Amino acid sequence: MMLLATVLSVGAPPTAAPPSILAPRGGALVIPLPRDHDEELPTISLPDAPNARATNAWISSGPAPVRHWASPPHTTTMHLTPVVDAAPVIVLSLPFDGRGPLRIGDVEIPLQWEPLPAAMPGVNLSPSHTPPGPLASPPLDDPAAAWRAELLAAARGLPQPSLDRFDELHRLYALSTIGPWRVAMHRIASADSGVAAQVVDLLTGVVQTPEGEAACWLTEHASLQLLLDLALAPESDANPLAERVLRWCDRQTPQAAWLRSSHGAAVDLCVANPSPQLAIAEVAWSRAHDVPLGIPAISGGLTTESIPPPLIDEPAHLVIELGTNSLVLPVDRTPRAVEPPGLTIGPLLPHRSLADARGGTFPAPPPLEWQTFAHVRRLMGRWEIMLECRWPTGTLARPPWDGEAVDVVWTCDGLEHQTRVTPTGIASTSNDAVQPRAHVSQQTHAWLCRLVLPESWTSCGTPALSLRRSHARSDASESWPTPETPWFHGHDGAAIDIEAWDGRSPDVR
Repeated sequence: MMLLATVLSVGAPPTAAPPSILAPRGGALVIPLPRDHDEELPTISLPDAPNARATNAWISSGPAPVRHWASPPHTTTMHLTPVVDAAPVIVLSLPFDGRGPLRIGDVEIPLQWEPLPAAMPGVNLSPSHTPPGPLASPPLDDPAAAWRAELLAAARGLPQPSLDRFDELHRLYALSTIGPWRVAMHRIASADSGVAAQVVDLLTGVVQTPEGEAACWLTEHASLQLLLDLALAPESDANPLAERVLRWCDRQTPQAAWLRSSHGAAVDLCVANPSPQLAIAEVAWSRAHDVPLGIPAISGGLTTESIPPPLIDEPAHLVIELGTNSLVLPVDRTPRAVEPPGLTIGPLLPHRSLADARGGTFPAPPPLEWQTFAHVRRLMGRWEIMLECRWPTGTLARPPWDGEAVDVVWTCDGLEHQTRVTPTGIASTSNDAVQPRAHVSQQTHAWLCRLVLPESWTSCGTPALSLRRSHARSDASESWPTPETPWFHGHDGAAIDIEAWDGRSPDVR
């Protein structure tokens, strides 16, 4: 893809002869075209393979419509007509008797024709033949993840997922990504079955969670592309395939880590270790002379370790060394000042995905029509929380609203007050002598709630607040201040300084 894009973008042959492109017979190629439609698009043909079929299409990438633990942050969609921000491509369906070069305008690119294996090699790492659950499966509606779904099925001795689940255009796109992986995995398995087993383990690893297996495989695109390049490169006596792939395996870190909570008495770190061996995570605060803490991560599962927070409430970073990987996770325990006109919170963030955990990043906000905001303020001497819970215009602004709710957890002087509000008012609240009041309304774009807190809830200078929204007709949810995981819903309340409203320090009351 990168080579073809370079050739097309300059409109002239490269100075050196381009290397050959893998063309699995019976598979497909997706060829990028220039974005500038004012210029004539080059003609693309396979002169020696007249049975090849070409289709003009447009390819776009956007946030996953349903956030899945094992899904990438973005999904790829193919279109038969132009859409905004989509890139033009040509999709080539390759014949089973393909041969000869690919011609793009005046540029001839050699193709490396090979038979397309019917399936991934059977490197069976799970003889129990147990189908993976939702948290341990790549989303089957994502054609870019179809290769991993095939590899996971082959590793467990399960039937190969049928590509008939896609329409014709997305089936060809799936084939264009599956083809190189089938060829690469068969090459590795033929060179050394032990090395192939290590690769499959890295690409399909899982850990046990309270909700069953969850994916813990490699997700970084550059690392996966490097493996493909190594496996598909010509064989060399000086650099045998098995050795170069084994070196790639040795540089990978199968473990992942993230913060489950960071605002309580301790900072809770989770380490997922899919390997069959115990792993050690070295953890230290990013400050001078901090002694690293070694955390043993159990094999095939999750380890949660409580780490003493920094002595001073100021932004800090937790540095985690996992094998050859380093993660730098920010921790900000500084109370958020609530000053006029109020503290705005949001949007609330969806649960973490595996890609977030492996990259040490926060999840991207949900689409605008599903976002949730909060505003903490004082009005007429009473503290209140304003909630704006957006929903798609015209689709949810009418009952039923089952499952639509925001959980508010307010902690003051060690007492935790929990309230659940819905589009119709308060659904439940703590067993307090004085209850909060809710004023709700339903709009076409959102439902709104003004939650007035009892005075007894605000007797301390720095209460803690956490929020969690669930959605009607969906299992999606978002939280603040800490993103959750699908198997753990906690209340990691962040301190808010309500005395800042009057310009007072929380230390002077």
